[in-house]
Amino acid sequence: MCPLAGTPIVNRRDRFLTRGAAVAFAAALLALFLFSLHLARTRIYQVDECDTLFVARVLATGQSDAFQTGLTLFHVPFMALARHATESVRLFTDGRMVALAVFWVNLALLAIATGERLFSVRGLAAFVAAATLAPLWDYGFEIRHDNVLLTGLLLTWCVIRIRHADAWALFCAGALAVILEFVAFKAFVYTVPMFFCAVVMVRRGVPVWRRAAAWAAGAVVALAVLRGVFEAAGLWSIFVRDVAGMAATAGHTDRFFPWQTLARIFRQSPLLVGLTIAGLVDLLIGTPARAAERRERLWPEALLVLCTFAALLMNPTPFPYNLVNFVPFLFAFAYRSLLLQLESSRPPARQAVVLTLAALSAAHLAPFAIATARHLRMTNTRQQQVMRAAEALTDPVTDTVYDGIGMVPTRRSIAPRWLLHSLNIASFTNRTDRSVRDMLRANPATVLIQSYRTDWLPREDHEYIRQHYLPLSADLSVLASVVPAGSGSVEIGHAGRYRVLGAAPAATGIAANPFAPSAPSVTVDGAPLTSGVVWLDAGRHSVATTSAAGLVFAWIGPTLTRFPQLEGSDHRFLFVNWY
Repeated sequence: MCPLAGTPIVNRRDRFLTRGAAVAFAAALLALFLFSLHLARTRIYQVDECDTLFVARVLATGQSDAFQTGLTLFHVPFMALARHATESVRLFTDGRMVALAVFWVNLALLAIATGERLFSVRGLAAFVAAATLAPLWDYGFEIRHDNVLLTGLLLTWCVIRIRHADAWALFCAGALAVILEFVAFKAFVYTVPMFFCAVVMVRRGVPVWRRAAAWAAGAVVALAVLRGVFEAAGLWSIFVRDVAGMAATAGHTDRFFPWQTLARIFRQSPLLVGLTIAGLVDLLIGTPARAAERRERLWPEALLVLCTFAALLMNPTPFPYNLVNFVPFLFAFAYRSLLLQLESSRPPARQAVVLTLAALSAAHLAPFAIATARHLRMTNTRQQQVMRAAEALTDPVTDTVYDGIGMVPTRRSIAPRWLLHSLNIASFTNRTDRSVRDMLRANPATVLIQSYRTDWLPREDHEYIRQHYLPLSADLSVLASVVPAGSGSVEIGHAGRYRVLGAAPAATGIAANPFAPSAPSVTVDGAPLTSGVVWLDAGRHSVATTSAAGLVFAWIGPTLTRFPQLEGSDHRFLFVNWY
């Protein structure tokens, strides 16, 4: 993790080695970028990414009154992508490219935050070390607001630390503090300790009130500008409404402790944890001869480490993605602490330097490689198949898709409270809110996608789904109605095209082979069925058939004649919780 430090450049051979190291670091960064580009396109999507793009689509198409949203400044750039999107897969790919750009900006800012010049040998070494922090590869290029929050925090820290908190830096830091509140409500947990650092770190002779005034001026200007922009775009009332709603919901969630999240850092970045602990211990109980110097140079980073750790402990739901705003500050402190340790030691022999760097690199890169390799196995292939199938089975204007996640943002959901989340699932299970089966009964989804989130629903909802939906695979079902043997009518919940299938005997619910041929001699509303596909309006229709078995009328969408071919899959792994 440490840069090349210690040995001065005194001859041609050393200059050659230095240039060679720079080339090697640049090549490593290029390889890491290409690898991240591949993963950004192919790695499994997470539920929060779906939520973000679905909300962006709702806001961009003026449906905020019809569906629950959670508007933040983070959604604005994705609204531009979602406004004219016709394919969910393309929208996710474009969104991931935006997130990938944020990912690499964050890595560059993290290298700058160490105090190194980015394009020096030591700066490139710091860049490579930052670019191989495994927890950031878990969530760093996902479409989530935590990554943009990190961008703002690192920018704030750079202007404070690099510019030594002069008036302009404090003005910018104050503006960023307000901007980040519009990105994520929890931003104040990080910006408050940064304000404290800026006030204390400023050059001697500048009164505290002037420091605070510069910060406040930036905050006021940013608030006025953002308020004006949101008002002009017609988003201010939506933003206020959604912030109030999120604040009310957050107080009713089930808390859990962050031990499982913290254990991930020990597995993925053990060297980082070891250097951080050693640096903190040395900072507190180090030898008096250099204690003052170490505190002067390290305590701001140490304070941020402690504050971000406290934020993780206070978080009622410390899911692993919160490491995005914790691990970088561990790195900034550990890097500076190790560098100071090397600078304060006697100049080592060249061989010792090489051996030390090799050992540190192995201790850092091996866990990174092990932790990151799993992303190659966890692809979004199945998710994209389901998205395309859902879109092929539905019309973007008249038909709906329900999954409680929003993985098909080009299609509408069934009700305003469409999201299934750990923060609100209790309202669906204890009937304090409208049940999913009631929503499906009032506005039937033509396609229903199941995942671990729908498994949270109560037994009554699952029973309703079993009776009114025909599974094409373990994770995708279509709206269907059964006509028992001897019955003369069928109830259709949503107008559109249906394929008539032969049904297997079943006491309750729908049991049919979705690829079975149509039953012979079927008439619907007195008209003979010739093609196996019939358009039916919503309501009850008369059915007559010579078949002794029952029939199933299964939704097949606006244009298809055959159901999409979806291989079997376990719906519980369509998305992976705690990825």
